[in-house]
Amino acid sequence: MREGKSGGLPAERPSISVKLYCCLAIISLFLLGSNVQAELKLTPQWAPDLSLWSIDIAYNAGTQTLMASGPVSGQVFVDAEENMFIFDEWGAFNLSATIDNAGVASSGSFSLTGEVLGYGTTGPLLTGNNLSVFNSAFFDTQNPNGDEANFEFVFDVSGGEMADLYGGLGSKVYIIMTFVNVAGDQSEKQFTTDFDNLYGHPFGEGWGNTMADIYPICMFALAGDLNNDCKVDFYDFASFATEWMAEQCNEPGWCGGADFDVSGNVALIDFAELAQNWLIDCQANPSDPACVPK
Repeated sequence: MREGKSGGLPAERPSISVKLYCCLAIISLFLLGSNVQAELKLTPQWAPDLSLWSIDIAYNAGTQTLMASGPVSGQVFVDAEENMFIFDEWGAFNLSATIDNAGVASSGSFSLTGEVLGYGTTGPLLTGNNLSVFNSAFFDTQNPNGDEANFEFVFDVSGGEMADLYGGLGSKVYIIMTFVNVAGDQSEKQFTTDFDNLYGHPFGEGWGNTMADIYPICMFALAGDLNNDCKVDFYDFASFATEWMAEQCNEPGWCGGADFDVSGNVALIDFAELAQNWLIDCQANPSDPACVPK
């Protein structure tokens, strides 16, 4: 793990039990990753990342309200340079959304509080509103204790000390949640009945088993934007350079996205497309013809 911006690792370290649970949560998320990646409809920018677990999700089919909440401590923040920091002071994650019985969302918001060691944050870390995208996928796991589900949300950044790291006020923020329902056949019922996910947490009753990650996301397709940050710059050029003259590119990655014309190789025609969109920023100038809404 790299050193934080404070110049070294924090003097106060999380307890052994917290560290162990962090490791278990990360391993579990890795094992569930195949289903997550298979069903996601959007591709976020993979850093920065606020990585959370122990979240309880509950859906009330009568009021058509989804609530997600949980304590935050000993959890992880990875910045854009892939430096890792640990949440120190107890905080809280809260998300609410109105989702009808067909699984269609109409509104929602979220907030995250706490303190990240070495990053100097003490107030609300990140808040969001204006839920614009919600997708869900349920899986029949053949487990009597519950089916698996993945949810993805897109909100507008509305505040918090980390707002600038996520593109600033009004930028889009993406939340992915993976969890196991308490009901055994939720993959069939989905949003037509109540559900909760209190089953299976190692700390016992009252703790949810949902894992969540909070990423920036660009809601525009821009040729040459290889890191999904809504602009074409030196970061994209560096990624493109690592794939230069690559052959046998194919689905789903197309050589890290550098094979823009999906011809099977990375060549001058791909470089020309990157150069054509050089320094275009779709967040700053969404009306640019090169910025195609997703």
